[in-house]
Amino acid sequence: MALVYLFSGWLLSLFTLFITTILIYFISLLRKPPLGHGAPKLVLGWPLVGSIDFYRSRQEFMGLEKRKAASGQFSFSYGPFNIIALSGHAARESFYSSRPLDLLPAFYKLYAAAPEIEFFGRDLADSFLQTFKKFVQKDYLASNLDNFVSDAYKSFANMDPNVPMDPFEHVFLLIYQLSHRSLGCNEIADNPGLLVHTMGIVRAIDWTSGFQILFTGLPTYPRMKKYFAGLRLYWILNKAINDRRRTGRRQTDTMQVLMDQGHSNTLISCFIVAGIFAAVTNTGNQAAWVLCHLAQNREWYNRVRNEVDNVISRQREHNNGQDRTMLELLRQFSMETWEREFPSIDLALRESIRLNMAGVSFRLNVSPQNVEIAGSGEVIPPKVYAVYDMDDIHMNDMIYTNPIKWDPSRYLPGREEHKKTVHGYLGWGSGLHPCRKTTKLFAQLEVTLITVMFIARYDFELCDKTGGQWTKPLPFVDHNSFLGTKRPKEKVYLKCIPRF
Repeated sequence: MALVYLFSGWLLSLFTLFITTILIYFISLLRKPPLGHGAPKLVLGWPLVGSIDFYRSRQEFMGLEKRKAASGQFSFSYGPFNIIALSGHAARESFYSSRPLDLLPAFYKLYAAAPEIEFFGRDLADSFLQTFKKFVQKDYLASNLDNFVSDAYKSFANMDPNVPMDPFEHVFLLIYQLSHRSLGCNEIADNPGLLVHTMGIVRAIDWTSGFQILFTGLPTYPRMKKYFAGLRLYWILNKAINDRRRTGRRQTDTMQVLMDQGHSNTLISCFIVAGIFAAVTNTGNQAAWVLCHLAQNREWYNRVRNEVDNVISRQREHNNGQDRTMLELLRQFSMETWEREFPSIDLALRESIRLNMAGVSFRLNVSPQNVEIAGSGEVIPPKVYAVYDMDDIHMNDMIYTNPIKWDPSRYLPGREEHKKTVHGYLGWGSGLHPCRKTTKLFAQLEVTLITVMFIARYDFELCDKTGGQWTKPLPFVDHNSFLGTKRPKEKVYLKCIPRF
């Protein structure tokens, strides 16, 4: 009986603490500082919580309020955050070219999916980014090419062609495996069961909600779910590190390099989690999108197929008539071959990113001064967030002809629609925060390698879950979702016919 009373008292205390925390949080919202003089007109949302449609129906909310505003700019709040939404050419220039507008702190607070490495301090976060850069440099990637090719070949060779392939599962898993080859550990990359298990954990970390962002800092269900997912992944990595330390066993991977540099288990695990997250989240889905778009566009399908066949044919000729398997031929490709010999795949990737990268860019004014929004007479005050909807340029029919159509030829010489205006294409970042050359190289290498390997082995077409013919247009991502599912609204599959 005493235990029952003790347990009841514990529950009551916990409930009281929870209610008190919520009340303190809402009181803090009432004391939220005003936007400040010169900011765009404020859109009134719900009491305390603000404009929940920013997360619930982003495209409708942003489009409606932009049309209402004379300058195209408007302000709104979401929970504890004051946010200014920008649109138009001049405002886009301010957004991507103003030094006081910082990317990382805004990304961590308003997206809240990525592991927050700044938790360890800005100096260590910068060190993390420099270390990440080393592991996606050309020389390091070239040393891993044999593993990349072997992993991709095995992945596609083990498929059952009689079963329709879900590219957003199969290709995502392969990208995750290749990312471990470059940024993680071989214990995971070499173990199919552990690979699938840990990928599920990474997806749990990637999952977030507007509710978590609204109640930032509080132990909400989404936040705790991500925390425990990260903890599970940490223990898996920690076990691998401890096993190597105990046995003296060595591997040729990033984990070993970091161990040799004397880093602690915690820092090694955190780097791997953050690095894998950065490498997988978008690339895994965009690689699948490329295959889906090619499957529905026979002109570009044939163009890429011919490109792949020609490069392989030339490689055969270099072997002076010696009989080589497809795997042996692909292993002979140099880094320069992967970089330069498949321009059509690069164009296909560029267009897939433009069409399917639904979402907004984030910034925080970290300076003590206002940042002027060019052409509007309005400003972004200090400690205020700014967002730019990428659909504002990527779906702009003044820049892109028929913007909802997948058309890689729009980037070809003589047309080059993305060069009509400054910051006309945002797929690899822009302005002061472009995607680093090395990071871009790694993503392009992964997508090119997977596309080449798949096309070399299979003919393919879109189909439904049962293998039936797909007769509809390829579904879009949900541009109305703030966080973006990054996947089609409706599941699609590929029917694969072996070529050899």
